[in-house]
Amino acid sequence: MARGRMINKAICADKKINNLSNDTSRLAFTWLVIHADKEGRTHGDPAMVRSMLFPRRDDVTVEQVESYITEWAVRGLIVRYESNDDLWIWFPNFEKNQLGLRKEREPDSIIPPLTEDCRIIDGTCTEDCLLKGREGKGISALNDSATPDVVLPGEAIDPPRTKPASKDNGRNKIRGDLEQYFAKISNTPLPKRETDGQRKAAAKRWWNPLADILEMTDWNLTQARSLVTMAYKQMKKDDLTISAPQSILSVAISLHADGRVGANGKRTIRV
Repeated sequence: MARGRMINKAICADKKINNLSNDTSRLAFTWLVIHADKEGRTHGDPAMVRSMLFPRRDDVTVEQVESYITEWAVRGLIVRYESNDDLWIWFPNFEKNQLGLRKEREPDSIIPPLTEDCRIIDGTCTEDCLLKGREGKGISALNDSATPDVVLPGEAIDPPRTKPASKDNGRNKIRGDLEQYFAKISNTPLPKRETDGQRKAAAKRWWNPLADILEMTDWNLTQARSLVTMAYKQMKKDDLTISAPQSILSVAISLHADGRVGANGKRTIRV
């Protein structure tokens, strides 16, 4: 790996960078670029990223770094993927901003490339974008199995998963109330659940993400509604399309990690 990387001065005016949640997130993203290999890839495990970027900072936690990585993906700045039982980050615009990059003078990358066998954790790209980040065959297998109506940057392409039934049937009612609330504020029709395929799609894009949001708020419906509202407003502000609760999940995780929802469900300011 080279001893340094180019940081394009255009980063100062970049809207995606300036819209990050705070200066630590902006600084961390900028510093992480210098750790990228010649293919624009680096470590994606939040504990590793924290140790690389802030070895002398005790006030920056692994949880904070995780929230930063999530919002970078939401903004389309990175793609995080899983390969060889580890997490990795790829900068899609790395080569464009590395003027004079001489790959032949650097050792081969030891970080696995983004292939069909990898699982995208955070972030999505167009086909042209992904073709730059991987080696070998095409990438149709990444998207053909479950292409959503709208793919949001930061929305993972995962196989359908089924959560075990809750012992507390009251939680299903809470989740149903939150589902109705999301449909109302987003003006989105509730999903159909008539066939097995529809039920799996609804679980993936509606039921499971709502459960994840409720878990973050300890199944407090007031807090969960507040978090859903804030995530929805943030995405609308950024002119991003919302088609299901899965669309807002990454933003909700970032907002919650940043401590913007108080115990009473009201918006707070973290100092």
